Amino acid sequence: MHVIHLVSNNTWGGGEQYVLDLSRAMVADGHHIEIITRPVSDVIDRFTGCGLSPVAKMPLRGAIDFISAVRLGTRLRQCDEVIVHVHNFKDAIVATRARALSGNSKVRIVLTRHLVKAGRTSSMYRDLYSRLDAVIFVSDLARKEFLSSNPPIDREKLHVVHNSIASPRATSLPEDISRTDLPVIMHHGRISPEKGLDVLFDALSTLTDLPWILRIAGEGSARNVGPLKQQSRRLGIDSRIEWLGFRPDVHSIIPSASIGVVPSTWREPFGLAVLDYMAGAVPVVTTDNGAQPEYLTSGKDAILVPPSDAGALAGALRTLLTDDDARQAIAAAGAETFRRSLSYPRFLQNIYSIYQSVR
Repeated sequence: MHVIHLVSNNTWGGGEQYVLDLSRAMVADGHHIEIITRPVSDVIDRFTGCGLSPVAKMPLRGAIDFISAVRLGTRLRQCDEVIVHVHNFKDAIVATRARALSGNSKVRIVLTRHLVKAGRTSSMYRDLYSRLDAVIFVSDLARKEFLSSNPPIDREKLHVVHNSIASPRATSLPEDISRTDLPVIMHHGRISPEKGLDVLFDALSTLTDLPWILRIAGEGSARNVGPLKQQSRRLGIDSRIEWLGFRPDVHSIIPSASIGVVPSTWREPFGLAVLDYMAGAVPVVTTDNGAQPEYLTSGKDAILVPPSDAGALAGALRTLLTDDDARQAIAAAGAETFRRSLSYPRFLQNIYSIYQSVR
């Protein structure tokens, strides 16, 4: 099977990790994978560091971008059967134009929708929807929200495939990460306002009677990180926080955590960080306003709290910090849910089935 991924974001996030994991798994299965990105070194370097060098760099700017369509069309003309897998509708416009320019009737276009957002209904999108061969939603929430505007698309093309992660086997704790006897609360991922770290800091400021440290693995702009550091100083918890920055070895750090916390205030389309903790048998506290209730049962394999509710978040963390039995039970149940329902082989087989259905 030959698959070309278009990756147009300027920063690394869950969608890029999705492409990376899927590409590596398919290469391991003997398939031919190409990745086309914008000329953004941060994104390119992370693919390259995992052995997946982008084969081309294009502007990938959607409806106004005819250069990418022409260049991709030239590439498609050289292919036999090929699936172009895009990860937003902007890139789908480029891909459908490129297929038309190539004259290659064996090109299929699959889109993964990584957002919770209503579908557009204009005539341009009506035409675009008709040219797509399949649309994958990472959660039923994402599918329902897309359909809430009644977009003009054939419902038979729509599929829901819950995300998964292809986590590397955890190794020993990196040497530059301090060992501690204190309970470790951990958060990892891109640092931005919708991730709810300000709410987490407010919650932790009410738990200073308990022993803990917070590790934050991830990067963000100074505009986002600066106010959080100021907040932690104002609340008097800055000495308990370790800012680790972006860590390519984050899966070696996760098993050392006592609790994982994903306090997102926006509706997570799925949330890969939650799966990282589940796969690592770390009990996780997260919010209930995204897709999380589709695969988690609060009090069983996670604790779910309302978004932006520092009191509820503090209560959940206090429970896990003070009740060893509850912490161990939720960790074990989360790992079992991941193994049974959310494992990467299961995800990969679902993707393969969709690819095969459009060929």
